[in-house]
Amino acid sequence: MWVILERNGAVCIRKMIRKFLPFAPGIPWKMKNGYILPKIDQEIWDIALARKEFVVLAYGGPLEVFASFAIAEALRKTEPSRAVFWAGNEAFKNLSPVRVADVPDLGAKYPVPLFLDKENGAYFNCLNNYLERKTYLNQYPKKNKRLAFEQIFNNSFLSWSVQYIPTISDTNKYEEWKKLVGFQDNRRFVLILPEKKYSQHHGYLNWNVNQVREAGALLRKFNLPVVVCTDNEGLYYDTSIIHAPMDIDIIIPLLKKSWLLLSDDIDYLIIGLMMSRAHIVSPPVRGIFDLYRHANLFMAENIISTTHELNPLEIYTLCKGLYD
Repeated sequence: MWVILERNGAVCIRKMIRKFLPFAPGIPWKMKNGYILPKIDQEIWDIALARKEFVVLAYGGPLEVFASFAIAEALRKTEPSRAVFWAGNEAFKNLSPVRVADVPDLGAKYPVPLFLDKENGAYFNCLNNYLERKTYLNQYPKKNKRLAFEQIFNNSFLSWSVQYIPTISDTNKYEEWKKLVGFQDNRRFVLILPEKKYSQHHGYLNWNVNQVREAGALLRKFNLPVVVCTDNEGLYYDTSIIHAPMDIDIIIPLLKKSWLLLSDDIDYLIIGLMMSRAHIVSPPVRGIFDLYRHANLFMAENIISTTHELNPLEIYTLCKGLYD
């Protein structure tokens, strides 16, 4: 297929390559230099995916999973008569906005954003070409420089809209923890996530145990509860700190309700922009995880404060200014 383009009065003729692959029958993939483009014509979509159930696959960390939840939400809203399922790491299943399917991690086997089985399943391969783009032959890797959330949502074949931000209900596990410790989440509190779990991205907060304790002690002057999520409660023991398990079922409800959020894991800062109105405090973050660009994407109303010298005294000064 030849495509004729006109630019600045000059005519340019390019060859548009389309390729059929055995694990996506009926779909002619558009390609550029061997890289598959996540685009399907509406007519092809209607024919190839007729009577198919959609399964959104995302075996990743918190950011990757919540971006896939947005895809599931988008598919549910744009295809209301279609059955939509989600499949991914066991830890996240209680948070899924759609029904959970028991499907293994197949994404790496199929170098396309969508593949089909021989029965009635159509699988959205959310992490296809995420962070690193490769050709359909799994060759010539190159960094994907798009915003991280956009990289994932791009595999939905849909245009992003904030109406696709998923609605996540509080889990039973969170309600049980809240009752056990007598925690009141209807008042302001600071949430600190000093450890990494579930995610593979490098840390940004890099606070040690003493810094976490110091933050708790300083913020006690404002009668401001500090919740620290950790699997090592003894490390951060201090009467000014409320401990919560480093459990995603508890982290996400806390994150949604927090007044100020600090996290070593960039995933939670981005999710905080998507799902909360928390004040986000972080060292500067650039590139594909840029907080300001993600805030624009989500049309977020969060206040973002970035500083190269992020320490407990900085947090105290910030909170003092907000309270005053």
